[in-house]
Amino acid sequence: MLTKVIVGNDSTYFTIKSWRSNVGEADIAKWSAYLSRVKVCDSRIEGRKCP
Repeated sequence: MLTKVIVGNDSTYFTIKSWRSNVGEADIAKWSAYLSRVKVCDSRIEGRKCP
């Protein structure tokens, strides 16, 4: 299981990827890269505007 926790101004956000079976290192690398790009946007804060 891979977990990313983002502490925002108003809430804490959890993004979780889990597998039901054995997983290869390629899948772990792919999903780790994806989770590294997950961000919280907040239109009230300059530099964190939503796309």
